[in-house]
Amino acid sequence: MSLSRTQATPAANSQKMSGMLKPPTTGLLSSSLAVLRPYTPRIVPLLVYATFFPLIIIVSLGAGYFVWSSLSISWNVPLYLQYGCVHCKIS
Repeated sequence: MSLSRTQATPAANSQKMSGMLKPPTTGLLSSSLAVLRPYTPRIVPLLVYATFFPLIIIVSLGAGYFVWSSLSISWNVPLYLQYGCVHCKIS
């Protein structure tokens, strides 16, 4: 069975349809991503660091404030240490 010139193969139809369904910005987006692709191994760790570093600082400062604000008053009293055994008598 041969196909006439007016009939197209299913593969050709899907290629025509895929071109019709693409939004107009897809070409611009893919070309801009292609420009950034060589820099991706350097950009990704930098973005991860830039995202998590402030989060770690905020959590650390919050934990420090919590510990500082929950100190007992007895910690403000001087503690005089006794050296040696109090109950032992050495003769």
